[in-house]
Formats: sequence, C-alpha cells, structure tokens
Amino acid sequence: MIRFENITAAYSQQIAVDHVSFEVTQPTIVGLLGPNGAGKSTFLKAALGLIPATGSVTYKGEPLQKNQQEVAYVEQKSAIDYTFPITVAEVVSLGVYPHLKPWASMKKYWGKVMDALKAVDMQDFAKRQIGELSGGQFQRVLLARTLVQDASLIFLDEPFVGIDATSEQIIMGLLRKLKENGKTIFIVHHDLSKVSVYFDEILLLRQQKIAYGTVQEVFTPHYLKEAYGDAILIGGDFT
Repeated sequence: MIRFENITAAYSQQIAVDHVSFEVTQPTIVGLLGPNGAGKSTFLKAALGLIPATGSVTYKGEPLQKNQQEVAYVEQKSAIDYTFPITVAEVVSLGVYPHLKPWASMKKYWGKVMDALKAVDMQDFAKRQIGELSGGQFQRVLLARTLVQDASLIFLDEPFVGIDATSEQIIMGLLRKLKENGKTIFIVHHDLSKVSVYFDEILLLRQQKIAYGTVQEVFTPHYLKEAYGDAILIGGDFT
C-alpha cells in the first residue's frame, strides 16, 4: 500500500535519518518509536516532503506527491501558534480545502465540520478561539480536522504529549475506528508502557531502522536494547 524507500535526511550535515526503508501493506496503526533524537519526527517530515530529504515514498504504486489529498499530517502542538485568531470550527474546516474546487463555497461543508467535532466530543467549543483550549482539547480538534479531510494516510507527531487521559482515550478510540474503516495511521510516540495496547505494528528507529514489524515481533528486549541501550524499562522493570 505505502512504501518508504531509503528515506534520508540531515540537519547541518548531521545525519538524522539514514536510509530507512519499509512497507505497510494493509490498514494498521504504526508506532514510530526510538530514543530522543532518534529521528522519529524527522522521518515523518522527510517522508512527507516537509524538509529536504532523499529517498522515495510510493502509495498504491504512485509517488506520494500525486496523492496529497490522501495524506493528513498533525504536527507537534509546540509548533502551533495558539494566539492566532481562528476558531475551533475554522481549524476543522481547513481539512475541507484539499477537496474544494477553485471558488467553491464552504457552505455545504459546515455540517461535516460539526459532525467531526461531535466525533471528538468538541461540538460545544466550535466558536471558541483555539487559545482557550487545553492541550488535550486542541489535539482532539486537530484530529477532527483529519476526519473532515477523510484522508487514507494519517501521520501524527507526538499526539499524546501533555494531554489529559480523557482526550487520549477519545483519540485512540477514534483512531481504532479509522483503522477499521481502512485508514493507515502513523504515530510518533515515546511512552513504551502503552505500546502493546495502542499499536499493531512498530517502526523502531535510531537514525537507522532497527526493526519493523508487528508489536510481537519488534517490541522485544533484544530490539529495544539495540535502540535505547541497556537501561531500558520493559514491563515495569529495568532490564
């Protein structure tokens, strides 16, 4: 379905992601794991063409660039300006724009925007300015934007950092439903305690690919030590 081949990116001549290749063949939820500085977020940006990189990404046999409408990307919340004068509903409506024809009206899409907000239990905040939201509430709004876009490929960069437990549960529940509906979801994640609950497959990185496969295949002491070193917490104990 989607193939990443030799994705390589560098910052100031320092290699951040080094020839990472793997293929996802069915709808699934993939966790991108690795220690701080392993290149997880860089890999997403490189694969999506958001930073200079080499390598290629193909989706259904075609370059991903030809299928941009099928891609939804949610960056880290720290990269977002919360003071920008935009409402919750307006943020969600941005997901419509990849499908709008020139000079087309947004009028018929507002119902879809509200449906997406209801799906993440944020309909009562539609007219709020984004700066009034908590971190978890805003992350749910960003997910609602991807629902409106109806993309087949969803890339989320650290979506659970600094959010409340309720928001995290709502988001994961919705992501599972999206997978059941044929979506493929990539999540940069750092909390190893939830890996076996959240993900179907794992890409384990440390600049290079350590391993890719199912949670059962990759989330093992051998591969985790290769990625994180000897002091790695597994099942509540340092091993």
